[in-house]
Amino acid sequence: MKKPIIKTELPGPKASKLISIDKDHVSPSYTRDYPLVVEKGEGIWVQDVDGNIFLDFTAGIAVCATGHCHPRVSRQSSSRLRSFCICLERTSITLLKLYWRKSWLT
Repeated sequence: MKKPIIKTELPGPKASKLISIDKDHVSPSYTRDYPLVVEKGEGIWVQDVDGNIFLDFTAGIAVCATGHCHPRVSRQSSSRLRSFCICLERTSITLLKLYWRKSWLT
């Protein structure tokens, strides 16, 4: 039977470094309730970047009832992404250029 495994202090050294970077560069409006930096998930389990394994009791908008990386959901998502993927970078660059031009006109 799989069980939680804690290998480091929490948050671990890798997670602490990433949390620090995140704090310096990401908007505080994106709230974080706990210091977890997930590397991967499968079913009800998540593993952080330091190798600690947790039973995932969180549920929210980004979590569905299938658990993390359900094989059927992963196959369907992967299939769809191979045929079409939205790329916001181009849109953001275009909007930035338009804003820059407009700022010089006013």
